[in-house]
Amino acid sequence: MNLTISERGMKALRKAEQPDLLQRVIDASIPFENNLAIDCKGLTCALLDSLDALSNIKIFFNHKFVRVNFHGTALFEDEDWLSHSAEVKFDMMLGADGAHSTVRYNMKVSCRDYQHEYIDLFWCEFNIKPGKAHNDGARGWKIMPNCLHIWPAGDFTFIAIPNKVRYFEFSAREFLCLPSLTELGWLFASTVFMPASIFATLKADESQIPSFFDAKFPGVRNHISDKSLI
Repeated sequence: MNLTISERGMKALRKAEQPDLLQRVIDASIPFENNLAIDCKGLTCALLDSLDALSNIKIFFNHKFVRVNFHGTALFEDEDWLSHSAEVKFDMMLGADGAHSTVRYNMKVSCRDYQHEYIDLFWCEFNIKPGKAHNDGARGWKIMPNCLHIWPAGDFTFIAIPNKVRYFEFSAREFLCLPSLTELGWLFASTVFMPASIFATLKADESQIPSFFDAKFPGVRNHISDKSLI
């Protein structure tokens, strides 16, 4: 998934007291209209590299957070060696572990005032693959790259963000039958956001999907095939 970083995000990176962090993020991004478009993995790697360089930070890779008692102790288990668990003392815990949060679950059994509510919004990813070959044989963007493309439609939204990761296609080498990579150019990482009920309706009758996109997101089907949509 691609993300966009605004000036507020860039200001936070500047204040992280890591001189090279913002530049590494910029190098992995595509600038557009005072924002940056960056692949989620690229941003995560840049942040982890900065954290790993700090002597007072310890990162537990391949460990799963399993429980916390909210009296200052959290338990992590090695995903490969369950006997290699790590108990961590803390003064403050930031629970950023997603919708099915283990932190939130432990709050449920530890705290009196607990509330958990899901928003009625699902999402699905697509790729807008590179366009036709140019005279020099290179393949480029299908739509303008230095922009955030948005198709707003009330409760529905389709967005397309330029991705600095090149798109490749696997093929087989003649005679050797070994896989090779053919570089096809740049792609857009795209996401549609809709209520869960709409996803359920379209899943029940996939033949409706092309006409639905024409009605809600006109022009998208010029860049994504019906086969990819369905």
